[in-house]
Parts: sequence; structure tokens; C-alpha cells
Amino acid sequence: MKEILLIIFLQISLTACSQKNETQNIKSNKHIEYDKEGNISVEGYLKDQKKHGVWKFYNNKKLVDVKKFNEDTLQYVLDVNDYNYKGVIIKKINSIIPLPENWETNLNFENPNTLLTSVKKCETESYCPNIIVTSEEQTSSSLEKHVNDFKNQIINNYKDVKILELKKNPLSKEESFQMKYSYTHNNIELIYIIFWMKDNKNITTFCGSCEKVDYTKYSYLFYEIGNSIKKIKNN
Repeated sequence: MKEILLIIFLQISLTACSQKNETQNIKSNKHIEYDKEGNISVEGYLKDQKKHGVWKFYNNKKLVDVKKFNEDTLQYVLDVNDYNYKGVIIKKINSIIPLPENWETNLNFENPNTLLTSVKKCETESYCPNIIVTSEEQTSSSLEKHVNDFKNQIINNYKDVKILELKKNPLSKEESFQMKYSYTHNNIELIYIIFWMKDNKNITTFCGSCEKVDYTKYSYLFYEIGNSIKKIKNN
């Protein structure tokens, strides 16, 4: 089953996106400004009292601008549409996930372990940023072993894979791991960000990927969404 899911991560994302090393410092100081009505007008993070990472700007509750800074130096003006989210319900895991409204989202698959794919509509990129969510029954003795088995499989099966990060997810209250790795396909170097989350007897996996050259544009988006999957509270 793990081999099937491994193929899903590498093949679905490559198929979907062929349709046409810096992470937000979460431990930095959060900065929020409000307008006269008490609504958030600006939010972002400060590092040594300088704008650092992704900053969002609002006008009358509407998100109007998203920018990426490196210690007060503007790096990118990001696509504001990527940060206008819609909540998508995944019934199988009784959860809701925020996804960019203008990305193409699919919830219907023959493989029951594939729950969702969401792909950015892009015309100029050779690989479109995308998100995949899967769920499978845990067969390993622990979540950590499951993660390490996955890591070893991609290293053994794909010679161009480079593991860039593997650790417990510091932002999750539940048992969770995150991994970042690169993989070269058709001379395009891709970056994958994966979150594994234990859900009773199952393991839910979130995977976001993009071209390496675009990583600093999309890394915060993937980390924000991956850490925002929430269980639906039953009344």
C-alpha cells in the first residue's frame, strides 16, 4: 500500500501539473494591525523588528495584497488569489481543509486512498503548484516508522531524490511529522513538502509541491494549509 501511495504522490502531481530553503519563521513575533472598525488590516511576522516572511494586507476585511519579505527587503509580490481560501470538506476523514479558491480541486478518484487534489491554474510554468491529500490504514508499528519507510522507499526507487528535512511537526498538538525533499523530473527540479498526521488507525498525508525556483513563493502557502487541516466538530 505504501508503494501505491508513493506512486500517487509522484505521478498524480506530475500528471496534474503538466496541464499547463526558506520557510516562514513561525517562532518570530506575530505583528497585527487593525483598522478603525477593529478589523485586521495588516498581519505578518517580525524578525529583529523587521518584516520577515509573508505579510497580508486587507481593506474592509478583503485580502488585497500578499508580499514576501526578508528582513524588510521585499522579495516577492505574491498572487493574492492563492491566499483567498475556501473550506473544502473531506468526509472520509471528517475534516475541513482551506484551499485557494481559484485552484482546480478534485474530490473523486478510483483509488479510495486519494482524497483530494488541488492544482493552480497556470499558463507559463512548466509544472503547476499542487496539493494532494491521501489517507490509508496504518500498517506500521508507529507513525515514525511509517514515515521512515516512505523516506527509504523514495531514496531507493528514485535516484534523484534528496531529503532536505525530516522532523516532528513542531506546530501540531497531535502526533505529526513533516518532510521536505527534492526530486528531478524531465530536467525540472521539484520540491515536495509532506505532513503526516495520525488519525486513530489511519494516517492522513498532505503533500504540496512546486518547482524549486518557485519554492520561496509557495512554501509558506503549503505550510499554512498543511497546518490548518481541522476536524469537523460534531454537534
